[in-house]
Amino acid sequence: MKMMLTGASGFIGEPVLDELLSRKHQLIALVRSAVPTRWSELENLEVMQADLLEPQLLDLRQKGIDVVLHLAAVTTQSPSQQFADTVTATSNLLSAVRQAGIRRIVAISSTAVLDYRRMGALTLIDEHAPLADGGACCDYPTSKLQQERLLREFAGEGANACTVLRPGLAYDEWRLTAAYAGICSKGIGLLASHDGEVPTIEVRGLAAAIANATERELDRWEVIHLVDDSLPRQSGYLSALQRRGLLPRLSLRLPWRVLQGLCYFAGSLFTALGYRDRLPEVLLPQGFSRRLKPFRFSNAKAKKLLAWVPGREFV
Repeated sequence: MKMMLTGASGFIGEPVLDELLSRKHQLIALVRSAVPTRWSELENLEVMQADLLEPQLLDLRQKGIDVVLHLAAVTTQSPSQQFADTVTATSNLLSAVRQAGIRRIVAISSTAVLDYRRMGALTLIDEHAPLADGGACCDYPTSKLQQERLLREFAGEGANACTVLRPGLAYDEWRLTAAYAGICSKGIGLLASHDGEVPTIEVRGLAAAIANATERELDRWEVIHLVDDSLPRQSGYLSALQRRGLLPRLSLRLPWRVLQGLCYFAGSLFTALGYRDRLPEVLLPQGFSRRLKPFRFSNAKAKKLLAWVPGREFV
């Protein structure tokens, strides 16, 4: 099978590239930055340098592509840049896919699109969870929601099909972020304590799940959540962050409801003062619920539809 992979040089993209090549697929790796040196030694790999924000460079015709795997994403830029690199880039890619007559896409979204505020604490999160309303203009969750809408429109056309994968927090033995820890700033941390799970997924296991999705003919529109088995409790996650030196030296663990009250108070105060647009998302109700409210998470659909065996346990 011949595939095109966007975001091929990223943290998730490179393991996916290796996984697909190990399965003897032909691969076009689309990158907009420097090409890793080691790629020159890989067989069945063609490199295409292009920017998804420059549609005139995205001619996919005559390339014989069977499926496009869309991983390209940016989460650390300004809100407007996040919107451009998520929504505008996906729109441009879909235009090129349509022009080339490509019928299948597998795309990476995010569990950030869910409406955690509306769900009760310790709810089991699966693919039936409600979506957020996407009220903000350019934040990351809203950009991913709009991206999913574009992909769903594509899946509704003719014989097209799209599988959307929503992975949890990807990590490996060297990289783990403190996204679900609490408020960490300038050497001080207020950490959330609760009995919920943290939706982690080891990056090599994630790469295997993504590769499985490209090889399976699923329904025209399918959404699948990807998290590991035996997810860490909040205490285990915080301990792992501490072992890796990723928490502030001065950290205080607070019951999540206490921390929620503090965040809501601070958010309301700064909003009244006209600073809402500058607030970190954890000080806003939806952002706090997404990161620090306790939930449980299911990977049953992924294991069933993708015949996927999750990777190693969280460490």
